[in-house]
Amino acid sequence: MEQREYICQSPDETFRLGEKIGGSLAIGDVVLLYGGLGAGKTLLTKGILSALEFDIDEVTSPSFTLVNLYKTAKFDVYHIDLWRLDS
Repeated sequence: MEQREYICQSPDETFRLGEKIGGSLAIGDVVLLYGGLGAGKTLLTKGILSALEFDIDEVTSPSFTLVNLYKTAKFDVYHIDLWRLDS
């Protein structure tokens, strides 16, 4: 499993990184985002879904629902928030 770390200096840079990631994803790929509240995880997810031609206005944090399902033209994307789950 390949692990990469990126540091973005602005919200726009975070969104563009998401678009880059989204453009390279294939069915079965898993992206794990780790960071505190306000770190930009949902913004990065919006960039990923933008690359998959999904309406980013429909992308929200799954903090209270735990799982959001986005059905894109390429494949389904499960946006899962694990911060409230125990080990």
